[in-house]
Amino acid sequence: MLTFFIISLSLTLGVFLNNVAGDSPAIYEQDKINGTVPSQRYSFEVDYENNEFLLDGRPFRYVSGSFHYFRTPRAYWRDRLRKIRAAGLNAISTYVEWSLHQPKPNVWHWTGEADIVSFLTMAQEEDLFVLLRPGPYICAERDLGGLPPWLMSLVPDIQMRTNDQRYMRYVEIYFNELFSKIKHLLRGNGGPIIMVQVENEYGSFPACDLRYKENLRDILLRNVQSKALLYTTDGIYEKALRCGVVSGAYATIDFGASTNVLSNFELMRKYQPSVSILMNFINFIF
Repeated sequence: MLTFFIISLSLTLGVFLNNVAGDSPAIYEQDKINGTVPSQRYSFEVDYENNEFLLDGRPFRYVSGSFHYFRTPRAYWRDRLRKIRAAGLNAISTYVEWSLHQPKPNVWHWTGEADIVSFLTMAQEEDLFVLLRPGPYICAERDLGGLPPWLMSLVPDIQMRTNDQRYMRYVEIYFNELFSKIKHLLRGNGGPIIMVQVENEYGSFPACDLRYKENLRDILLRNVQSKALLYTTDGIYEKALRCGVVSGAYATIDFGASTNVLSNFELMRKYQPSVSILMNFINFIF
């Protein structure tokens, strides 16, 4: 099974534009070396003044690879996570597929291949932090982008990925159920989840519904609170940023190996002007 995460591997560089700090081991490893639990609170946040991330109050950077648990048999999860860590990465990003976990309106699935709690716990055991991408739309080359088909059966004219309250009702039910399972795994509670994505490259979707973005952010905030950092990811062009960025969530962009990073940062500053651009995502699809 060499397909483990090559299907959609993205290298996520959590490195600030002006950050020249030296490499450091994962905080988990530091704690093991010290033999003590850190005295400061568990947290993950942006230090805008110094252009760096802070993990539990300490400067931190991550290199993350995408690993989608629902693409790999559970028996291989730990092996793949160990390979990721052995490759020098200290974090993973994973989507959460709504249709997998709620196959029918009143049916929830959290066991076996859908046991996301065990997957996230396993990631922490393997010294990996997590960037969680719960959607509700995830793309990920899945049917309906991970949205459950029964939405259209219940409401044939439903407007998905908009502020249609018939859609948002089910989104909120899904998020509330998901985070009731994994809230203890947020970084602020001592878990591995340091970032939670709001939607998924929403700026590329034609609707460009500001109310939808804001309501989605608010639902996530009620569940995540300050226990992890909310963020958005979008393409690097005007419409994508205008329609994808939402206040209260850290804005990031996609780009590839041939992209002129500095020129893209200039455009990004229009939408996150308070400080020079600090962080970016580099996506390579193999």
